[in-house]
Amino acid sequence: MKNTLSVITLFLAMIAMLTLSVLPAAEAAGFREKGVHHDQGVACKDCHQVEKPKDAPSHKACLECHGPYEKMAKRTGKLEINPHDSHLGPIECLQCHGVHEPIEHEQIPCLECHAEFKFRIK
Repeated sequence: MKNTLSVITLFLAMIAMLTLSVLPAAEAAGFREKGVHHDQGVACKDCHQVEKPKDAPSHKACLECHGPYEKMAKRTGKLEINPHDSHLGPIECLQCHGVHEPIEHEQIPCLECHAEFKFRIK
């Protein structure tokens, strides 16, 4: 009986360890399958600089591919409200752009004072 309990305990411990090690990989796999970056063949390491990212990429990583902030302001210059030409200066990309999931509209910094602004975020 004691051996049976030891075997069952060992088996349950192994299942728990496997489950915990697979969950982060499954979450990362879900992220890789979403968004314009994935659609264009961008890998996690391209932005995060590591194979298994734990944190968001830096603002600098975004600008390495998308160009300097001034270029972004020029690209969005024909919009009624140019979010890349703000009186606040350059805003961190991830404050407005969700990479793996869309950001909530209410989280955009401009809307703290300008609730009437309407943004369509890509």
